[in-house]
Amino acid sequence: MSYFSALRFIKHADEVIREGCEKYKDRAFKVPLLDRWLVIVNSEKLLETLGSERDDVLSFREAIRELLQVDHTLGSDILDHPYHIDLIRSKLNRNFQHLLPLIRDEAAHAFEVHIESKLNGQGKRL
Repeated sequence: MSYFSALRFIKHADEVIREGCEKYKDRAFKVPLLDRWLVIVNSEKLLETLGSERDDVLSFREAIRELLQVDHTLGSDILDHPYHIDLIRSKLNRNFQHLLPLIRDEAAHAFEVHIESKLNGQGKRL
């Protein structure tokens, strides 16, 4: 694995994935991260095969735990006791159209306060 390739993926992930999809049509391919390989599945048939595997063979939850280092960043409870999923499916989904303007305003405000002011302070334009 090349650190140069991993850094290229960090800055130009869309380009690297597009190149891989063109080069490896209907196949899986891997791209380097700094500490591991990321496998990209570029085939509907392969996706169906992966989707039919049992959770003890391929687990989305465990993949997220490892990739995002959930135990160290968010705490293991978020995956071990995923109460938030039912909450999102029910209450948030039902009220989303009413909450969206509030979420948008909060995100815009957070961007201005925490990101834009820091970038402008360094003389950079957004």
